Amino acid sequence: MENKIIIFGGAGFIGSNLAIKLKSKGYFVLIIDNLSKCNDSNIDELKKHGIKIIEGSIGDNSLTERYIDHKDVIYILSSPQMNDCNKNFENCYHTNIEGLFNLMEGLNNKEVKKIIFASSTSIYANQFKMIKEGDLEKLSDNYTLSKKIGEIIIEYFCNKYNIEYCIFRNAPIYGPRQYVAEGGSGITFKLIQAVFGKKEIKIF
Repeated sequence: MENKIIIFGGAGFIGSNLAIKLKSKGYFVLIIDNLSKCNDSNIDELKKHGIKIIEGSIGDNSLTERYIDHKDVIYILSSPQMNDCNKNFENCYHTNIEGLFNLMEGLNNKEVKKIIFASSTSIYANQFKMIKEGDLEKLSDNYTLSKKIGEIIIEYFCNKYNIEYCIFRNAPIYGPRQYVAEGGSGITFKLIQAVFGKKEIKIF
């Protein structure tokens, strides 16, 4: 059986573009997403490319048992946006910490090939103060703190279960199928909005 790539949060901006690219290279791609932060066009585009979408949340043990096996590579992209995390830490906690912990704990004996985890460059941007990799007490917002704890969870379980892993900290990005409700997503989108709206742009 061919390797399967599972993308948690795969119906969002980064995930949908990634899924279509991987599919074009011949991989079997499965998306698990709660569909809370994606445009309807994302779903249509993914289905057009023959990519299966399962509606569900990270940390749901029944999904882990049903869809994950030892041949799989797992991307973990699911997360509330920064503004949502800072408005509602409970939701942020359930996804980025508790949900992630449950998923990783459930991988025992699954012999998954690799985990690829999306963290955030916000870990570096903490009130212009230098921080060390192990610092938690200097992280000043819910989103960033949850991402750093997520990194620790990934490292712990992957070392425990001998799973290869990669953690990347992506900066604000922009492109097709980006979720643009509630004023947009990321600094790049906001700058473009300001330019076309002929508003003053302040750069620090």
